[in-house]
Amino acid sequence: MRSCVVRLLRQSQSASAGRHMRASPKLRTGFVYVEKRPGAQILAHKRFSSDAACHGYPFNCSNCDAAYADFNFVCSSCGRLMSACYGKSTHFSLLGLEERFDINVSDVDAAFKELQRQLHPDKFSQATKEELALAEAHSSKVNEAVRILRSPLFRAQYWMELQGVRVLEEDQRMEDMETMMEVMETNEQLEQAQTKEEVASITRDVDGKMRGVEVELIGLLSARDWLTARQRLERLQMLDRLRLRLNDWQEPSSP
Repeated sequence: MRSCVVRLLRQSQSASAGRHMRASPKLRTGFVYVEKRPGAQILAHKRFSSDAACHGYPFNCSNCDAAYADFNFVCSSCGRLMSACYGKSTHFSLLGLEERFDINVSDVDAAFKELQRQLHPDKFSQATKEELALAEAHSSKVNEAVRILRSPLFRAQYWMELQGVRVLEEDQRMEDMETMMEVMETNEQLEQAQTKEEVASITRDVDGKMRGVEVELIGLLSARDWLTARQRLERLQMLDRLRLRLNDWQEPSSP
């Protein structure tokens, strides 16, 4: 029975994950979010230096040779775009945020808006092809950083990967039966739901559970309790997939 439950739930989660590899609906601005594996590097335009070709610090402006200890998308000395050479910059440092899991999403949004202002296409209407390619590479890098850091699930996974901890890989699955049963029961409730009010009630319940896991992760990651953190992260992943399915719910059509 247990193996049957696990198999059915994983099939459902796999299908759900495939449907939801798409842009986040929460920030509809000039940038386009692109789904990629959390922590993956975005390759810069081939005419510019890639991360692999960058060695340490400082970061130098290719136009005026001004040097910076931390990467800046725009040179504050001459105002030109910096080369797409990000070195060992993290998603946190690229957005000018403190490197910790417990960050305020509003700070991520504020950093995004400021970088959007600096890299907006309208500022490069008279730019060369090289400058346009640089702006595109930087925008992609910003998109990836924002997408990861806005999501508690992706942020926790990324943070643990920065600490050298592998997470959410198939050989690590702990088969959290309690959460699996919760998800199956909630899926049944969703299938039986007839009104938006019913779905809203289910959604509030799932959101509360997700916030609870996020609070747990703050303490676990601070204590570097990687084993328990992996367990809670797996629970958060299952709840996150359930939340996406709730977002897709449509009211049944009248007979």
